[in-house]
Amino acid sequence: SEMEAIDVATDKALTDSKQAQKDLEAKAQVLVAKVEKENRYRTKYTGGWKLILAIVSIVFVVWSIWAPTYSSVQPTQLMAIHLGFILSFVWIYFPVADNAKSARTTRPNLFNIVLIVITVAIIVYTFFNVTQLALRGGLAVPFDYVAGAILAVLILEACRRVLGWPLVIIALVFLAYALFGKYLPGVFNSRGTSPARVL
Repeated sequence: SEMEAIDVATDKALTDSKQAQKDLEAKAQVLVAKVEKENRYRTKYTGGWKLILAIVSIVFVVWSIWAPTYSSVQPTQLMAIHLGFILSFVWIYFPVADNAKSARTTRPNLFNIVLIVITVAIIVYTFFNVTQLALRGGLAVPFDYVAGAILAVLILEACRRVLGWPLVIIALVFLAYALFGKYLPGVFNSRGTSPARVL
């Protein structure tokens, strides 16, 4: 009948419209991935990992709001925890993929999980030893230097993943100036500092 034909035509038009919208969204995602560097590394986790990330993100936001005002945690400990969260999010949301041609994954790979574990270990060490670090009066034990060096490399790698090489190069230039500025002539000369003090 004529009414049935109209219904069939309407359903087909709606189906075609939805499919066209999906195709348009897919093309838009491809275009955004080409233009925005951040989107190229943005991952779409699913299942348990998606739930874990949601919970951790909520905990981080609540902690960032509550801790500075109501907790008795020292400022150094607050900064350590904040840095630990941020670095962990970088390893998760800006991963180095197993396949260099595709940075989009549904779960963190082994390398990024190792980076998360190392980050958490250093932050936990700093959190529970902040009093001892202060009482030493600048006299560090060997592990302090190791942890400081590893953390510096992790921060540089996080900068590289999120912002690219320019900021890393700038940071390395200023780090080199701190170490070797005493050898420069004229107005560029500085008293310099030792690698141990930098760490």
